[in-house]
Amino acid sequence: MNRPLKRRKLAILALVTLSPLFISGCWSKVEVNDRTFVTGVFVDLAENNQLRLGLGFPLPNRLEATQKGGGGRNPYAMVEKTGVDMPSAIHKIQTDLTRRITWGHVQIIVVGEEMARSGIGRIMEHAIRLPSFDMKTYFFIAPKALPTAYLTTVFERFPSEVIRKFMSQGSTLKCRVKDLLVFMSSDGDSLVPMLTIGKAKLVSEEGKLSEWVGVSGAALFRNDQMVGKLNQEEMQAAMWVKGELKKAYITFLSPDDDKPITVLVVRSDAKATPKIGRKHPAIEIAVKADVELRASESSMDLSDPGNVRRLEQAFEHQLVRQIEKMLDKTQSYGVDPFQFGQLIRWRHPDEWNKLKQRWRQYYQDELTFDVKASMTIKSNGKEKDSFSQTERYRTER
Repeated sequence: MNRPLKRRKLAILALVTLSPLFISGCWSKVEVNDRTFVTGVFVDLAENNQLRLGLGFPLPNRLEATQKGGGGRNPYAMVEKTGVDMPSAIHKIQTDLTRRITWGHVQIIVVGEEMARSGIGRIMEHAIRLPSFDMKTYFFIAPKALPTAYLTTVFERFPSEVIRKFMSQGSTLKCRVKDLLVFMSSDGDSLVPMLTIGKAKLVSEEGKLSEWVGVSGAALFRNDQMVGKLNQEEMQAAMWVKGELKKAYITFLSPDDDKPITVLVVRSDAKATPKIGRKHPAIEIAVKADVELRASESSMDLSDPGNVRRLEQAFEHQLVRQIEKMLDKTQSYGVDPFQFGQLIRWRHPDEWNKLKQRWRQYYQDELTFDVKASMTIKSNGKEKDSFSQTERYRTER
């Protein structure tokens, strides 16, 4: 009885003794001090169909000085090279660096409009072949990509962080690398947020003209090519359809006196449902929103529930028109960025089999939409009437 017990103890002792030999590390490892971490990728089209690539890196040797309020120099660097494809441009950048490029911390990819219209396949090809590349990386389109990397950072330390927060805070449509890869794999269409570039005098920069970047509509993609644009209002309508609009201010006119009223959207939801009729499928889009009143120049008495309902109906009517206008524009380009075709395929496969060979043409010329909106004013604020109207009445008295 004791002999098996001794053998078991010896086996456990041998396992404990030998296990460190198998966790002693990797012979080919690269130390952290020998790495440089890419946070932003910026790509423009160059001459002869080449691409101009810029990579943004944080500078560890300057980060500590910046945190303490000293130094006065940017804690990041930007390196640009031109190549026939992504690997060749990256190789040229690597030869100029003293550290090994690492891709696990990329936050954003910004592509110039000209490059986007020629096709982003070369960029996506590189991303999908890197095991360490984060598929949740945000994707943007800009008039020119490289200038966005030189924006003036005021509240954040890195340009990539400034651009990333446009999307993470809900200022624009959400689009990640993985989303584009999914759509492209099925020859699908997509929407990608666009940036605008300009110059402004910033107090933080002692009134000097400085580069700034903001959001500006969305790009319509057919497979991997940009074919059109949505303006800011149309992009907002697209966010309604996708159920992504949160913490946004919307202004519309009072049904009584055409004075502006502004509400804050605190919650929104959207649902698209394919309806199969006698002739052809249609898409029903139902949008719901909870809002809070934030400003009113109208003389409407908002303590009257009937007036509140009329206000909600005015908002609903404006929202329906805004969404319909945006959908008309997507149809004019023959682009299905909301994947309505896939929705029909999932819900009504037999009907999809009849349409799949000519879906783009059907979407452009025949598909109809039934848009419905429902808004609920959850809070009028403490003041039931227009503050300006109330003050004018008190002054006249």
